[in-house]
Amino acid sequence: MKKLYRNLIKLYQYVYNLFYSIFCLNNVRIFVNNHITVGLKYIKKQKTNFPHPIGIVIGQKVVLGNNCTIYQNVTIGSKDTANYKTSKYPTLGDNVTIYPNSIIIGNVTIGNNAIIGAGSLVLTDVEENSIVAGVPAKKIEKNNMVSASVIMSVYNEKIDWVKESIESIIHQTFKDFEFLIVLDKPDNIELKEYIHSICESDNRVIFIINESNIGLTKSLNKAISMSTGQYIIRMDADDISVKDRFEKQIAFMNSNKDILASGGSIEKFGNTSELLKIETDSTKILEKFVIPSPLYPPLPHPTAIIRREVFFEMGVRYNEDFLVTQDYELWNTIIKIGKIGNLEDILLKYRITDNQITSNKKQLQRTNKSKIIKNHIEFFINKNTKGNYKIPSKITINEIKELKVFQDRSELLFRNQLTNFIICYYLSLDNYSVSSLFYFITHDFFNNRIPNSLKKTILLNHIRKNPKIIQ
Repeated sequence: MKKLYRNLIKLYQYVYNLFYSIFCLNNVRIFVNNHITVGLKYIKKQKTNFPHPIGIVIGQKVVLGNNCTIYQNVTIGSKDTANYKTSKYPTLGDNVTIYPNSIIIGNVTIGNNAIIGAGSLVLTDVEENSIVAGVPAKKIEKNNMVSASVIMSVYNEKIDWVKESIESIIHQTFKDFEFLIVLDKPDNIELKEYIHSICESDNRVIFIINESNIGLTKSLNKAISMSTGQYIIRMDADDISVKDRFEKQIAFMNSNKDILASGGSIEKFGNTSELLKIETDSTKILEKFVIPSPLYPPLPHPTAIIRREVFFEMGVRYNEDFLVTQDYELWNTIIKIGKIGNLEDILLKYRITDNQITSNKKQLQRTNKSKIIKNHIEFFINKNTKGNYKIPSKITINEIKELKVFQDRSELLFRNQLTNFIICYYLSLDNYSVSSLFYFITHDFFNNRIPNSLKKTILLNHIRKNPKIIQ
């Protein structure tokens, strides 16, 4: 009897969709496998994202903008289904996100970057960059948004590691957040089933399944575009957040309104055990941005918290040209427009494995770092000198001398920054010669602003790359 009942229900749903398509949508196609009913003539500027393609109905004359994301059981259509030829249909702008079980009907316009909350009934226009929810849908003011959106991309990490990571987020002492998890390997059944089970037990979790592998950078941007939090918090799928991490970070950001992004210290575990304290002074973070260190770049990515306005008002995103070091490129973008700060507290246990992304793609990482450092140096030199400085393809002592001329004419803050640019040039000399060694010893070896460890590295570079120096 139960089987017969289920089959009758399925038959009813199919007949209903067919009836609706004939009399309401006119010349539609039905994707039986994915349960999407779509009007043939609806306008689709670019690819529309369907994370869970079940029970979605889109009317014939609906206009969709670029990159819209539509979740399961969403209906977008006309109020007057009996007179579909003269009925008015919704128009959606770019980057609109519609969460499950929502209905948008009638002659309404949904602005760019708008977010429609789950279970909403939208009967009136929705402004750009706004969030609406409810029946009927009403605009949610900023002070009613969740405090934070945690974003995580999962690919093929060990299930036990993913469980530890997710559990460390769910059991945070700070509770007002949403947790967006992107599965970037849709055929990973084990991870898919586990994360589905988490969604069922915790309504703060939003599960996004990519249609195919698109990589970490694009997955993070996808999660950001769907977020509603006042802060965006990063988390990796194999690390463990300390239980009061969010509580400390949100308090820090609320107390330091001039900080756009921040992180904290980390404790390595796994193949090695080490405590790494992070620089906390914003001025020094800027000055040392290009200098290699154990925490290079100077904000550990999986500890990051970033203000929402960085992404949605300043238009920043992860640069999708960077498959690795996308975090360093992001910090370079942010530090050009505002401050980066850090907490000294340990916020995260950072897992060290044999398969870290940076160890598999070391050459690409070095290439990307060089691009970022070059961009950083050119930007700040031109900003402070109001010039059009370009780093030459080959670095010689003459380029170091040129930086010293800038340094003599600059204010103290930029002078310290230039010292670190000069260190980068010493570490990137095209030719390590007796003359370059002599210049370094006579001009910068006794410079107190250059750390002894880097002086040693510059000396060793001369010896390693030109052994004749000591012969």
